[in-house]
Amino acid sequence: MNPQNHRAISALATLLFVIAGTTATAGPAFTFDRLGDTEGWTAAHAMSEPTIHNGLLRTTITGTDPQLVSADDLKLDAAVCPVLLLRLRCSAEGVGRLFWRGGGAGFAEGRSIGFKLQAAGAFHTYTLQLARDPGWQGTVDQLRLDITDGGDPKANVAINWIALAESDTAIPEPACELLTLDNGTLRLGLDCGAGGAITWISRSGTTDNIINNHDRGRQVQQSYYAGKPLDRKAEGQKENWSPWPWNPIQVGDAWGYTAKILDYKVSDNEIYVKTLPMLWDMKNEPGECFFETWASLHDNTAHVKNRLTCHRTDDRWPEVECSQELPSVYTIGTLYHIFTYEGDKPFTKGELSERPHGFPWNGWNATEHWAALVNDDHWGLGVYNAKADHIIGGFAGKPGAGGPEDAPTGYLSPIRRATLAKDTVFEYEYDLIVGSLDDIRAWVYAHHD
Repeated sequence: MNPQNHRAISALATLLFVIAGTTATAGPAFTFDRLGDTEGWTAAHAMSEPTIHNGLLRTTITGTDPQLVSADDLKLDAAVCPVLLLRLRCSAEGVGRLFWRGGGAGFAEGRSIGFKLQAAGAFHTYTLQLARDPGWQGTVDQLRLDITDGGDPKANVAINWIALAESDTAIPEPACELLTLDNGTLRLGLDCGAGGAITWISRSGTTDNIINNHDRGRQVQQSYYAGKPLDRKAEGQKENWSPWPWNPIQVGDAWGYTAKILDYKVSDNEIYVKTLPMLWDMKNEPGECFFETWASLHDNTAHVKNRLTCHRTDDRWPEVECSQELPSVYTIGTLYHIFTYEGDKPFTKGELSERPHGFPWNGWNATEHWAALVNDDHWGLGVYNAKADHIIGGFAGKPGAGGPEDAPTGYLSPIRRATLAKDTVFEYEYDLIVGSLDDIRAWVYAHHD
């Protein structure tokens, strides 16, 4: 990123830096909203090299005195950048410290300001009043962010944005972030930074998220297909996804652009999100449609209703029947055993099948309308769609390893074939069941139509 490019940021996809119609940032805004672009930030010591996923800079602490540094040519005028605001999440509590250098002087305690990390596992906005420190003066060439990990040598760190601002009122808390429900058994999260997709499921009171968020094509999200694959590379289609059909996706496109939130509501036990999705293969091209999601918790289960409303004006894609993912579900790498029932006597407690867990994905007739990805102890996540009797699934990467941000992942998707016209309204419902394999099947037996 050009450090003199003072970019405004979308209010719902990332943030809005506006006061009285003018940009309120006084220096660079590092927004991490382009896939693969760390905007000059690198690991200097005891941290893994940062990566960019879903609008976040992500890294892991690997030892003591962990440090991230910016590019070394910022050339900031300290007098017009009195405040630094930082949106950060760390999986462990501790203490952070911002250092700066410039004018021939190096990093030193006398040119630094500390802050206490809050609520491990949650995002917080930290306001650093730089102008109150006598060392904040002249030209600043480089920033360094040190994060003390509170004793956890493998703490995960995610940074949403970093901005130099004119005042601490320049950047409000975002109106919409991770929307959560917690019923004492499960914690469920729908992420407005990921188009309102489900990015978090854990047991209450834990931070053991079982949903994979390695890239924008994962999570638990809506994704639909219409028409025949087309070569649109001349219009910005990503080469390795060409040709491709009409495919709006909830989180964002293969180029790294994020879907937009149009509306959301949170009540005692329901989250509603309305999303303008992106076409997966195209560069920053919204789909001519919108998605709606209603999610609620019931004991060890999340019940979800999804709706697609099309208002397409194109003539590119003729009406053809396509397989629809209802929904697509990606889990962490420790959930790699796939179990289901494929027999011709459903709901009679017949023997379960363990499906091959390799890649590419494979499909089967799931006559009880469910499948589960579980760990070596047969605990994990089940997916049930009463209207789908075919499921595809598999596993990519090293089985038995990896967390929410890592590449290894399990995949399940109930499938139904449907033709989506330019004015189609398409709805479906499904359930995500957390527990042992026996618990998952018992829940399906108690609730199947």
